[in-house]
Amino acid sequence: MTKGRRSICILATALCVSCQSDPKSFHVPSQSCEVALSYVKEFGAKAESPVAVFFAPTSEDLGTANKVSIDQFLRENPEWKKRQDAQLDIELIKKSEKFSKISVIQQCSVLHEWWKEHSAIHDDEEIRRIVGSIPPRNSEEWKPLSKGILAISVPVISDDGTIARLNVAEITNFEGGRFEVTYSRGLDGKWHMKDKSGRID
Repeated sequence: MTKGRRSICILATALCVSCQSDPKSFHVPSQSCEVALSYVKEFGAKAESPVAVFFAPTSEDLGTANKVSIDQFLRENPEWKKRQDAQLDIELIKKSEKFSKISVIQQCSVLHEWWKEHSAIHDDEEIRRIVGSIPPRNSEEWKPLSKGILAISVPVISDDGTIARLNVAEITNFEGGRFEVTYSRGLDGKWHMKDKSGRID
């Protein structure tokens, strides 16, 4: 990852993603639903076990910070407005703020159908209890999970329709972490994962 990209990731994780919004006031684009469904299917295959997907993860579940809004950040750091390499990230962060309280599973019928059939648990509080009881991976008490666990935000799409970005927090039998995931839309019209950066727990 380049130095500029690392700086932008730091910017993204430092901004507020829990701003108030009315879940009924935002329509999740079909492209966002396509990306989300693609990711959860990939996660299910990677987990190699039953999976439990949060229905409506909070910012805490996703591991995202609640500090300042992008507008406040730009007022305090006006030099970022002039950075060409930051314009796409600023655009996507602004969009993600609007969708921060939205459940992608609730809003996307295709993903909701997948979730009903494939998620091994349909209670977010039960998933939180499982996650909260997991001992540190390097401790003697740790043992592989019987389920892969995933929290996923609404993917946001760039104005030109070629880039999608989402936040995830995930745990499988062999790894876990909190990541910012970027997809690009190929000439075939399909979404392909381009980058996955963040922290491995």
